[in-house]
Amino acid sequence: MTTKAILMYIPLTLIILSLQGCVTAATKEDGVAQKVFAENNIRLGVLVDTWRSENIESVALAEKYGWSTNGNPTLTQKMNSNYLNNGEKDVLIRGVENWDACCIEESVRLQTSHFPAPYSKNLVDINNQDAVLRGEFIVSLLQDKITIGDFVREIDKMNQKFSRHKAEIFEMYDASIKHRDSAERAEFRRNFFKALVKERAKENTRQADERQQAEDRRAKRTTTTCSKTLLNKVVCTTY
Repeated sequence: MTTKAILMYIPLTLIILSLQGCVTAATKEDGVAQKVFAENNIRLGVLVDTWRSENIESVALAEKYGWSTNGNPTLTQKMNSNYLNNGEKDVLIRGVENWDACCIEESVRLQTSHFPAPYSKNLVDINNQDAVLRGEFIVSLLQDKITIGDFVREIDKMNQKFSRHKAEIFEMYDASIKHRDSAERAEFRRNFFKALVKERAKENTRQADERQQAEDRRAKRTTTTCSKTLLNKVVCTTY
């Protein structure tokens, strides 16, 4: 391979290598989302910890009976046939009201704002549905319509359902990012090879022009030869 050919293929090789690690608009968007997601998780943790520190009795009540959002209640907790006493009801009410006042809207925002539409809206919807249903079960517990065990089982099912729905939305988002990334890379390759074909055609035309110019120069080239005759006369011949 000539030096000229080597020089022609070096840029192509570099571009192909760069394609393997190039960042598309989709991956850039996802990178920003993941960064915000990590930051929001930290803020959400601080928010929850602040509420827990200010509502120690409510936290202790939830952990005692097993409806803590940490999950995994025991069978004994699920089978608890007792009802809350008045003091426990007051503790539960204060904890719920304090959470609603300080944290519920911000917690939803922190869990959803890093996603683009429609995924952020889907997350907001399931958070709102969860809050409404959770509130209905709390009212039933406070009114002695359900036992502590009934409440624990229902909250546990809600937590699991909520986690599944969140995971499904995350999977749909991830799939959309991968699809967009693949489409952008395919479009980049198509445009690149179109440009490559165009550049090669231009190069072929240039080389053809150079060859034609060389032929024209050879066709116009002349040679003159001069010599003396016996009478010392100079005679020149052009051919």
